[in-house]
Amino acid sequence: MLELFTDFNLLFQCEKPFFRKIKSEVEILLINLTMNFMKTSYIRSTSPLNFKPDKTSEYLPTEDVYLGMAAHKSLQTLQSDLSTKADECEVKVIFECTHKLYVDAVKQIKQQFLFADKLLTLCEILGPTKSLDIGALGLLQKILLRYSAPL
Repeated sequence: MLELFTDFNLLFQCEKPFFRKIKSEVEILLINLTMNFMKTSYIRSTSPLNFKPDKTSEYLPTEDVYLGMAAHKSLQTLQSDLSTKADECEVKVIFECTHKLYVDAVKQIKQQFLFADKLLTLCEILGPTKSLDIGALGLLQKILLRYSAPL
């Protein structure tokens, strides 16, 4: 999970203009996080900005929560060596704590970013791929109207 946040954080440290990409990058981060603990069908049918991390009916089974490649391999080795029921409970706690961490991360992201602000969507047209779209002119006009000073 640290890698997801590190990559996202690096975007804020680049020297190139980034504001136009914030919304799409947050959506990608939300998708990547929720894929680790929620059902794929829910993720595909819901806009990332509308994800409800507390929707327990869409959770993966606890043992299917993604821990990361190295952690998963280590736990598999550990599970093959387990001799008591208490050891199995400790492994379950690892999955449950990781799940809670994912849920809390999605909640915090949704709290910190102002997705209701249309400026995030409008500024996407400033990118080279979107600026050539036929609808971009209308969006650019909305930005100019919103932020232009009265004459």
